[in-house]
Parts: sequence; C-alpha cells; structure tokens
Amino acid sequence: MMGEKFVRTIQRPAFMPYQTLNVRSFVVALALSLLFLFAFTHLHAQSPSNGLTLDRADPAAAQGVVHVLGVADHPTFRKWQLDLLLDGGDTVFLAVSEEAMPTPGLLAALDTTLYPDGPHQLRLRVVYRQLNYDEFFLPITITNQGGAALRPAAPPLKPTPAPQMVAAPAPVAPPAGNGLSLVTQGGLVSVLGVADHPAFRKWQVDVLLYGDANQPIFLAVGEERVPSAKELVTFTSADFPEGEHQIRLRVVRGDQNYDEFFLPFAIGPGNVNPASGPLLIHGAANGKAIYLTFDDGPHPDHTPQILNVLAEYNAAATFFVVGSRAQGQEALLKEMYEAGHAIGNHSWSHRKLDTLDWESFDEEVGATAALLGGYGSRCLRPPYGNVGPQLYANAKQAGYRIIYWSVDPLDWLNQNPETIANRVLARARPGAIVLLHDGGGDRAGTVAALRTILATLTAEGYSFPALCR
Repeated sequence: MMGEKFVRTIQRPAFMPYQTLNVRSFVVALALSLLFLFAFTHLHAQSPSNGLTLDRADPAAAQGVVHVLGVADHPTFRKWQLDLLLDGGDTVFLAVSEEAMPTPGLLAALDTTLYPDGPHQLRLRVVYRQLNYDEFFLPITITNQGGAALRPAAPPLKPTPAPQMVAAPAPVAPPAGNGLSLVTQGGLVSVLGVADHPAFRKWQVDVLLYGDANQPIFLAVGEERVPSAKELVTFTSADFPEGEHQIRLRVVRGDQNYDEFFLPFAIGPGNVNPASGPLLIHGAANGKAIYLTFDDGPHPDHTPQILNVLAEYNAAATFFVVGSRAQGQEALLKEMYEAGHAIGNHSWSHRKLDTLDWESFDEEVGATAALLGGYGSRCLRPPYGNVGPQLYANAKQAGYRIIYWSVDPLDWLNQNPETIANRVLARARPGAIVLLHDGGGDRAGTVAALRTILATLTAEGYSFPALCR
C-alpha cells in the first residue's frame, strides 16, 4: 500500500482580454476554464500510482538500511524529491531526480541508524513544470534501540615490517568493466578506475575507515564518464590511520540508483605522520589519545557549559569558531585559550570554501584570523566539510593546515544525548578526531553526551589533548 497523499496545487486561470467579451461571455468562458483546470488537476493529481512504500521492511519497525520505493510521475513532470521529516521537526534531504519514475523503483537507501528512534515520516514531493506539486507521506518508525550498535572491538592492524601502503589485489571487474585498482609510490596512493554506464550521471570515490560505511571520507567526484582505466584521485596515506580500510567507487545513474565497487587496502604501522599532507583526518595515537573538536561556536550558553565538563575530566579540545559568532565574545575566547584549549578557524560566515578564489578565501578566513589574534591557531576546518584542490592551494598559501575528522555522530542533526554518545563510543580509537558542535543551534544534547563520552573513555585509559596547540 502506497503512503497517504496530501495534494497541494496552485493553478492559474487562463487570461482572456476583457475588451473582446461581454460580461456574460466572460463569465461563461471563465467558468469553463476553471472547470477544465479542475478536471485536469483532479485527473492527474489524484492519480493512484504516485506514492511511497518500503522494500522488505515494516514501516512500523524499521531498522538498519531500508530501501524506499516509489512512483513519481506526471504529464508535466519536472522533478521529484524525497525527504525524511523527523519527529522533532527537522527535515532531512534524502534524494532528488529530474527523471520521472512511472513504475515502482528505488528512490533511496535509508540508513536508519543515522537518525533517532521514534515515529517519523517520509515525504515524496512530485513537482510539475509550473512549480505546483503533490506530496505523499509514509509514516516510518525507527527502532534501532538508541540508533547505534554496541561498541565493536578495534579491528586488528595488518602486520607489515616497514611503514608502507599495502593494497589488496584489485577485484575482478564486472562485465561492464567498472572497478578499482591502486598504484602506490612512497606515501602517495593513486586510485585508478573505470566508471561508465549508458545512463551515467556521476562517479564518486570515498575512503571507508576500517571498512565502516557510516564513516566515509570524501576523496573525489566527477561528472564525466570514465570508459577506460584512468587516475580518479591521488591521496597521501599519511593522512589516514594505520589499519584495514576500503576504497569505494560509486557509479550513479540518471535515476539516482547506483553501483558500488570496493577495494580493500591496509596502512602499516609507522605510516601515520600528522605533520604531512594537506588534510588531517586522524591524529597521532600517542598511546590512547582522542581529539575532541567543536564547530560553529562560540555560543554564549553552550560553550561555557562544554568548558565546564571538559575541566571536570581534565580534557582539552579544539574549538573551530565562526568569526561572526565570535565577535563581541572576546572574553569567552580568552577563557577558552587560557584553559588550555586550541582555537581554530571555521571562516567568518560559515561559507563553503572549496570553490573560492584566493581573494574571497582570504576575506573569509582572514577576517576570523584578525578577530582571534593571538588566541587563534593556523588550523582550518572547512564549513560543511567541503574540500578540494582549490581549497588545498589557498590554505597552503595562507599557511593553514586543514583539520577534518574521523568520527561524526551527527549531533547537528540529532540532539538525543544517548545516540550522540553511542555513536562516538562505537567509533572511538586511538588518534580519532571527533566532530561535535557547540554552536549553530540548541546543543544541550551535545553537552549531556560529552559527559558520558568523557566518563567512559577516561575509564578506558584515553587522554584528550588539543590539536593545533
């Protein structure tokens, strides 16, 4: 059974020049026009074909990854969009396409572990050329017992006699020829691949730390077909922790469905060098060190609360501040710095930095640096995590090191303290960089989760130094 439908239509009556009609003719013509438009709208907008369902999943008890199926079509179809409406009021974008879906097909694969347990709704919006649209809703209740699995043991490291990259043999390519292979030279790793399809839309390459699909690290994306093997991206192995990981190639088709290809690889002991490479994703283990970082502040209420919790556990952190939010809070910046924490740059207005030219980059980052003065460090965290060659070049010219992360509990999306804490604890490993938020919204859940995180990891022997200090 497809989900319940809510129809929202806005129709514009045909305009007929008044001077060519008498009043009676005008009224008759207008009535006929409205009748025709109503019949047309009713005939198509009430079509029983459009709607949503789940594949092999009970909407009343959804767990793990579920496939959202749907039909999205209209005589004047323009696009469809799928969103998840969380019970707390937030809207999460899932997928969009300009290709009609006249028969039931896969709209998106929804990983329910990324969202809080409870009753939510899936919304399918089918948009027409006139920008009118129909909406279809499907209730979905997520029941993952807190949204995260029990904490797994750290994976064993692949033994190697010397610091080097060790790649597994390339997988056998499917009949279409798509697939991956690696070429290593020193600490540089080149990813070669084939990415093609008759309905090709784009390809994307990610690193899955420890093979965990919930922790993808973006490497590259392309919108041009790659029909024969060529270099897709090159990265520095020193930017990743030692251990067994995966390279993932995703080949996306015009209907938003995609094929995925995986290549295991391992980084041997001694390979990690946090001082090298343009992007720091994982810090030095230094025994059992974990690096806590906070974005989007400072906040006049939540940041001091976080400072108090950190002090209770003798923990340091790195705060990546937004210049426009730090303005007027110099006393709080001073308190953060004097307490032993590091302060990094998160731009002035939380603008995406990856496509900016040098002048625009210097304006965004330089204004925040000027405000921070001696409290600031030469560490930069790009808003939204958007990185690329242009950003690398600008950051290098300005003397900044880009700090990424290896653990993201999505606290900006879900403020359930138990869920935030469980997600961090499930992925905590020596050298991990944890992304949290002290600004940008209500962060009471993050404050509560931080106490659980610090209590648990302190008992396990972890320390909490600051990056960039």
